[in-house]
Amino acid sequence: SVSVSVCLSYTFSLCVEYIFRVTRCILLHYVHVCGFVQIELPMSKNEAVAEELRGPLVSGRILKGARFLQTFGLAAAATYLVMFHDFGDHEHCFMPVRRWMWGQYDKFLTPTDEELKEMEANTNNNGSA
Repeated sequence: SVSVSVCLSYTFSLCVEYIFRVTRCILLHYVHVCGFVQIELPMSKNEAVAEELRGPLVSGRILKGARFLQTFGLAAAATYLVMFHDFGDHEHCFMPVRRWMWGQYDKFLTPTDEELKEMEANTNNNGSA
């Protein structure tokens, strides 16, 4: 029970500190934007470091590449879930799409009667020569 109370008091103190910091930032922003008073407060070490790091952390090209990979990954995951993921043997909402896809796949890979006759004719011509 001692460790729980210590943990709770530490969490409470962190929450209070966070609330005070946020409130301070909001008030200073409001005062600065409205132009009531020009306040110059000394910056803490963390604020000084944050000021130096302000700006884009990565270039635009990297962001475009990451956005492309994110879109491609999302499309690949959705395709996998709809077409290939095993949801069990029962009928589910993706079965009509899967039946259509595998039907198209079989049509593409199965030769038609004309193609079979043409293959037979080529085989007979090559075999008799």
